[in-house]
Amino acid sequence: ALNSWIPQYNGEPIPTIPANHIGHIWEKGEIVAPTCETEGYTLYTCNKCELTEKRDVLAKAEHNFKTFEIETRKCVEIKKGHCIGCDKDIEVELSQTHNWSDWTTAQDANCDINNPKDKLEYRECTECGKQEIESTPAEHNWDDPTWIQATCTKDGYETHTCRVCGATEKTGNVESALGHDEKIERGDPLQATCITSVDVTYTCLRENCEWQKSVAFFAEHKWDDGAETKAPTCTKEGIKTNFCTVEGCQATKNEHIDAIGHNYVDNKCAICGVSSEYALTVITTGKDSYMFYIEEIGPQNAGSEENAPDQTEICPVGGMVVLKITISLVGETYTITEWSKK
Repeated sequence: ALNSWIPQYNGEPIPTIPANHIGHIWEKGEIVAPTCETEGYTLYTCNKCELTEKRDVLAKAEHNFKTFEIETRKCVEIKKGHCIGCDKDIEVELSQTHNWSDWTTAQDANCDINNPKDKLEYRECTECGKQEIESTPAEHNWDDPTWIQATCTKDGYETHTCRVCGATEKTGNVESALGHDEKIERGDPLQATCITSVDVTYTCLRENCEWQKSVAFFAEHKWDDGAETKAPTCTKEGIKTNFCTVEGCQATKNEHIDAIGHNYVDNKCAICGVSSEYALTVITTGKDSYMFYIEEIGPQNAGSEENAPDQTEICPVGGMVVLKITISLVGETYTITEWSKK
């Protein structure tokens, strides 16, 4: 069947692409000049599907009268003649000069928001009888603004009222809500401790406000000066623990004590015994001496022979020495890849 045919190339099916994925490829074609009867345009054609499209449209040209005469018909001036462009007898209205009557009200304006009506007026030419109608939107006749006072929970605002229809509208001036002016109605917070609460009821002092809230009030803890419960070391913080002095309260809070820092004497910490540095010296070309420094690498036994730095690789690169030093301390391995000249 025709509908089941699949296009092929060299025995293989040709993939199909949906038309909306292709897009037209437009090519500019004929330019049609405007006449006194038709608009001008440029014709574009798709070179895939041959679809055409008019673009760059130009307005109709004016009639080209070989001869003409002017005729006045009441209030209208007419140009009459034969157009050599379209080969037709043509009449063109040039101007209108009416003798208008005064405006007469046909409908009064009504600003009622439920049934608003524009003001309608008309006038008539006494020569030809032509009418013109003019519409004017209704407007409210506002009185002096009134201020609506803010409450604890609602903003205050300014409003005015229409003297004609009674509609009201906010002017845009606003005052933020005041919030509650709280006072304690029942309960004494001073009777509370950090372990025994007192039910305290708050109400608002402002007139006509019925707001209230109740809370279980606890006093703050009374902390002592604290005691050191974990001493700081050269590299680790200590802990100071404060205890609440209120009878029956077991609350505590911890504060950190800064680490002491090493106190090096002859490149060895007088507090923990760690060496300030390990050094590996490498002589290159008999001229320069380079030394590796590894600072603060661990526990007090870090200076022992079994944990000393191990030189694992020395390679000349461009006349310089590249070092890779690995140190194993308490199950952790550090690979040092930086070096400096001593």
